[in-house]
Amino acid sequence: MAGFLLAAQFAAGDLYNFFRIDGRHTRFYMIDVAGHGVGAASLAMLLNRLLLPYANPKLAFLGADALSPKDVVTKLNRMFCGGHELMFFTMCYGVIDRQTMRVRMARAGHSYSVVAKRDG
Repeated sequence: MAGFLLAAQFAAGDLYNFFRIDGRHTRFYMIDVAGHGVGAASLAMLLNRLLLPYANPKLAFLGADALSPKDVVTKLNRMFCGGHELMFFTMCYGVIDRQTMRVRMARAGHSYSVVAKRDG
């Protein structure tokens, strides 16, 4: 996998990342924090730290199963719901099974994903 993110000239809250979970699964996420500046950038970095990989599929600080997109998105929603109305984020979190090439995803306010197949 590869990706490219063109950073803003000032602090912003867009990020993506992907990590291998185990010998079979890879997870990925895209997050867009509302707004620009230090607040959005700080929330983006906090979210990135919460989603960092660990030796097991459990996301330690979140108490979520990294193999379950629904669990990850639900736990993040519970953690951040009810905060400041102007500080929110959308996200897409997915898990790729590299043996079957199946993808499971959960979106939380994020745009629909585009699937490009080999045959066009």
